[in-house]
Formats: sequence, C-alpha cells, structure tokens
Amino acid sequence: MFKRLDRSRVLSSVLDRISSFLSRQSGVPVIIGIALVFLGMIAQVVGLLGGVMALAVVGILLNGIGTLTALIGLLLGAPFGR
Repeated sequence: MFKRLDRSRVLSSVLDRISSFLSRQSGVPVIIGIALVFLGMIAQVVGLLGGVMALAVVGILLNGIGTLTALIGLLLGAPFGR
C-alpha cells in the first residue's frame, strides 16, 4: 500500500506545492491558526451568552483546529523557511 502512495503523482505534486508555498510563506499557517482560535473564542462566548450550544461546540472545534494548524505551521515553517 505504501509503495502505491510513494508512486502517486497526485500526492507528489500536492507535497511539492505545499513545500514550495511554505518555503515562501512560512508564517501563513500560524496566522490562519491564530485567526481560527480567535474566531473560536468569539463563537464560544456568543454561543454561551445566547444559549446556542451548537455555536459553542463550533467554537470548541475551531479552537482545536486553530491550535493544530498553528503548531503544524510552526513545525513546518522552521525547516522550509530556512
């Protein structure tokens, strides 16, 4: 199965595009992650004050996704940015 993934042209081209983008714009994933965490905090506050639990759950999900995006951006930005 992994040999098929290694030979995949689509996966190879996607990885090439991501690595070239991150080498030029290494801080973008971190900024996106920070924006997602900020939006998640706003969604949680509005959801809890308004009594809409679904919005609070969306806020929790946005916080998690934003944190992961920022951390992955930091980890990938160091090797690609230098």
